[in-house]
Amino acid sequence: MTINLPTLIISRRPRHPGESWNGARSWFGGKPELGELAWPRVGVQQRPLFFVAQIDLAEVAREVRRFGESASWHDGALAFFIGAGDDGYVTGAVVHVPRAQLGNSTEPPPDAAAVLIPGGDVFPFPNRFDPEAPRLFPYWPVDITAVEVEPVPESDPEDEDEEEQYEKESAALVGAVARHFFRRQYFLDANHVYELLGGDVPRMFWWHSAQYYAAGLQRALHSLPECIEGRRRDLDAARVRLENLRTTGLLSAGVFRSKQASDDVKRSEDYVVRLETQLAQFESLLPAFESFVQDVDDWARGKDPWQFMPPEAVRVLASTVERGRKVFEEFTWFYTPKYLDRLETETLRPLRRRSTEHMPRCRKNCGR
Repeated sequence: MTINLPTLIISRRPRHPGESWNGARSWFGGKPELGELAWPRVGVQQRPLFFVAQIDLAEVAREVRRFGESASWHDGALAFFIGAGDDGYVTGAVVHVPRAQLGNSTEPPPDAAAVLIPGGDVFPFPNRFDPEAPRLFPYWPVDITAVEVEPVPESDPEDEDEEEQYEKESAALVGAVARHFFRRQYFLDANHVYELLGGDVPRMFWWHSAQYYAAGLQRALHSLPECIEGRRRDLDAARVRLENLRTTGLLSAGVFRSKQASDDVKRSEDYVVRLETQLAQFESLLPAFESFVQDVDDWARGKDPWQFMPPEAVRVLASTVERGRKVFEEFTWFYTPKYLDRLETETLRPLRRRSTEHMPRCRKNCGR
């Protein structure tokens, strides 16, 4: 049986005061509703996959019918999971849940890995994580909308390459989305917020910023053993390559076979020296960085994250961020904001979410 589907847009449902999210039938993140079905696993060790989204087929069918297509397959929902197989490549699973089994949330398995590091780490699925790290992505209801895409005429291969055809098709999709949704004109950041408020509004700081920075330092510290081991592996590989170049490039009398061989050995020697120097500097800074992390954690711990910081504390935070960038950049660049305004932004985002706490909360999906 051939199923013809229109182009479907899955969009996050906007927040509105007074609107409950209890009735959502499709959502990103949170917990799936699997009924009696098993949580999908992968690999020899049968690791649990990560739940991504659940889409109600009745909502899909509703949109398909608007375009005059048949949709008799609308029973239940599809739950989507992703993860990595034993070969390291991304894999996934789609579970069809009959409608009779929908209605109750399914807890992640006890051996589920973390999806994120607390504090807003950029990349999901960390290799190293603490027991309190979340096993579920944040829950957010979604809407499903079918859109009409302007057809793009097939081009003559002699007149237009495949990339140009792809760009035209992409532009048609963007146009279809723009006809149904308002496109955000900016990304939330602290500097833009204060520009909108006017130049006379003083900048405000909460203890959340200090605790967010401290949490990032802790993540950086926890990652150091693996980072140092990686640098040592790189150095060992560079030394092996240098020895191979020397063996193949030298004659028995200690003379290089060619100028090219001599140049290759010289570049490899310089590279080994550079790696040795970087590793030595990295390891020599480690005790000072451990002390720095502990000091910042002691200073920020125990404060109400949504209490305003006094001016003196703000000055301490600013100097702390500056020191983290200038002295410990090799340790912190991946885990902490480099500048104070970027740290402000990381606080304004959850603060914006807190501003909607007066709206009815979804008790059923809370934590989902």
